[in-house]
Amino acid sequence: TTTTTTTIIGRNGKIPLSVLLGAIVICIIHSLKRNVIEDIVAESVINTLISVLMEKVHTNSDMIKISLSCDYLGKVIISWFRYVDDVEYLLKTLLDLRNCDHLLLKKSASSALLQCGVAVPQSFIKTMGNEALIISSSSASVSTSEDDNNNNNDEE
Repeated sequence: TTTTTTTIIGRNGKIPLSVLLGAIVICIIHSLKRNVIEDIVAESVINTLISVLMEKVHTNSDMIKISLSCDYLGKVIISWFRYVDDVEYLLKTLLDLRNCDHLLLKKSASSALLQCGVAVPQSFIKTMGNEALIISSSSASVSTSEDDNNNNNDEE
């Protein structure tokens, strides 16, 4: 039998703080290694943490909420990575968060990204390699167009 988990979304389109805090408590219980967390609960926690990462930062509260989600995702991802539906999407999301202007969020996302690399090294290498190729090709095209502009200026 297959089961599906749903993530609770509040009226404002965001994960309610109480749901995130519940997920964090389950992460803490998991880290104590005293109780086994059922698969459906672990999957729900992963989905909740990842859903919070998708939210936009409008306030400091949003930034703290997303940073907490990154922190706890990093703590459980090695054990629960099998519950992540789209690893590449998660890695790209963390990479994007790593490039934000908020230092706290940047650090949390960096740490979670590295933990994902430990949990799923092949996916991490593939995704980061593809991102590096995209950056490399875009910077190569920029430098080629700058060279063309400089050559045109030299001819004048």
